[in-house]
Amino acid sequence: MGNQKDFGALRIELLRDDLCVTTLKKGHDVKLQDGGRLLEWLRELGKTKMKSLIVVEPGCTIDPELRNYMGSGNRMDLIAADAIVVNNFAHKVIIDFYFKYHRPNMNSKAFRSKEEALKWLEAVEITSD
Repeated sequence: MGNQKDFGALRIELLRDDLCVTTLKKGHDVKLQDGGRLLEWLRELGKTKMKSLIVVEPGCTIDPELRNYMGSGNRMDLIAADAIVVNNFAHKVIIDFYFKYHRPNMNSKAFRSKEEALKWLEAVEITSD
């Protein structure tokens, strides 16, 4: 089955057993069903409690329904933490503002570089519920 899968608007790669990288592709409008297919694939692989690195490429938009779902507790059985990498300062400010007023039910933080995000994810402890 491989350690990566392309879903059109997004691509997921398993870096380790507890870490996945999701790339929201340039020029795509990523919708709730895209996120659902991604989680379904991880569950098919038998994954539990993973750290998630989300890379938002330039020109990508995220449907409000998916944004709300990502911040809800509905993914907590599978995702323990989200590190989101954005391509410009304005997007980081928007995500930081969103996190401030729509606090996710898990560890979540925005970054400008993949390296910073991975370093932060390494420090996040995964706890079983």
